[in-house]
Amino acid sequence: MALDKDIYQAFAGVVGEENLCDDPAMMPAYFNTAHAAIIMPKDTAEVQAVVRLCNKVKLKYRPFC
Repeated sequence: MALDKDIYQAFAGVVGEENLCDDPAMMPAYFNTAHAAIIMPKDTAEVQAVVRLCNKVKLKYRPFC
């Protein structure tokens, strides 16, 4: 399940497109479960912004280390 275009752009504005993947063909390379996207924030501020955006658009999130 790919993200809506507007939501994708909002996440890309937080972490940069190079740190965001919602391509269904690429998703298994990251994890074996079905997620809308993989978002790779670089610092605490980006993590906070991602969580705020998820809450705003009512997307569930699951942190991975």
